[in-house]
This record gives sequence, structure tokens and C-alpha cells, in this order.
Amino acid sequence: NSLNSSLSSELLDNLLFLNGSATVTSSSLDAFGQQSAPGSLLSNSNRAEVASVNLSPSLRGRLGDAATMELRVNATATNTRRSKTGDSSAYGAALSMGSNSRNTILGWGLQASRQRSEFRVGGGSTQDIATASLSIRPDSDLQITLRGDAETNDVLAGERRRYDTAGGGVSRTPSPRTSASFDTDHRYFGN
Repeated sequence: NSLNSSLSSELLDNLLFLNGSATVTSSSLDAFGQQSAPGSLLSNSNRAEVASVNLSPSLRGRLGDAATMELRVNATATNTRRSKTGDSSAYGAALSMGSNSRNTILGWGLQASRQRSEFRVGGGSTQDIATASLSIRPDSDLQITLRGDAETNDVLAGERRRYDTAGGGVSRTPSPRTSASFDTDHRYFGN
């Protein structure tokens, strides 16, 4: 069995929003353990019910005519029945600001986020990212973006380390229904 639900609500006109989702599904506990065919009714000790819930309120607005901003908070919890291995929780916040660059040649963006993940078995990790971007629009349907990031996390080494990363992208939107984009980033784990 699998159950899915989602919620998307505008609590205050053009200002406060709430997104949420919840799922309950059956999943393998061990990727190398006994597997079951989809829809099988046979008992399998390697299968367990997994429930997840996610809530993410956000505050969006304009800073005069020059910029937009969004503040988003998120929280996720996952629980595996009959096992602690898959249980986790994550929470974080992100703030982004950027220019209203729809009809301008130059645009900018600033983003900062923190995400904390905790696992019932195996500890947790924290990731902080700050990004600055500059976009150039030489034509109305072409945009070139350059990004620079400073990222601090304890994912690879178990201790907090700082990584300076960079990236960029090109996007083309010849019509409202057609778009193509290419993005690349060099992150702490590779390209």
C-alpha cells in the first residue's frame, strides 16, 4: 500500500504560504536483503512501512521595485516501522533576495541557508551555504548566470570544513511554453 498527500496554501495574499506533504509506503530495510515483487502479498522480514511528513512555510515579498525576497523554513520527519535505521529528521531555513531582472540586462541574487539532518542511528550533519549570483541577459530570451558559493559542512570529514565553490548556467526561453537550460557547479564532492 502507498498513501500520498500534499498541501499548498496561500495563507495571506502574496505574502505567507504553506506547503506540506505526507507519505506512507512500504520499503526495503536492506538493499542487499530479500526483495519482494511489487504488489506481492508474501511476508518479507526485509520490508517495513515508512512514513514521512514535511512542512514548509514561506514568507515572500518585494523590497520596493528593485528586489524580491523569500524566507522559507522546513521540517521533515521519517519513521520506519520495526526499525530505527531509517528514522531521521531534518530542519532548516533559507533566505533569498534578488533583483527584479525580468526586463533588465543585469541581475543579482543572494541566498543563505542552513540545513540540519539527524539520524536515530548514526548521528547527524549540518550544512551552511551562502551564494552570490550575477545574471546577464544579452537578449530577451537568453540568460547567462555566474555563481560563487561558500559552503561549510561536516558531511565528508565528520568535522566542519569550509569549501569555496563556483558554478554557472545558460538558459534560453524562446516562448512561454519552451525553455532549455544548462547548469554546472563545482561542489565539495565534485562537479
